[in-house]
Amino acid sequence: MPEENKKPEESKKEEGRKPEEGKKKVIAVTLQRSPIGRKPRHRQCIQGLGLRRIRQTRLLEDTPAVRGMIAKVWDMVSCEEVSS
Repeated sequence: MPEENKKPEESKKEEGRKPEEGKKKVIAVTLQRSPIGRKPRHRQCIQGLGLRRIRQTRLLEDTPAVRGMIAKVWDMVSCEEVSS
């Protein structure tokens, strides 16, 4: 009988991994303006981002939660993507 029922050999790729899966995107967030006199929720977002002083920069993982905090206090912070 012909060998039609044989499975074709699988290619030797990394199983279950995409090339970009291991790399995590990173964002550099810098506090530009003081949170004094701002709403308590905005001050909590600044604290949640780990920022304490003006011109302090933190490298944070690019997640929806971090993006949401940045969007809430967009006028007090600056952010840029960092290639790692």
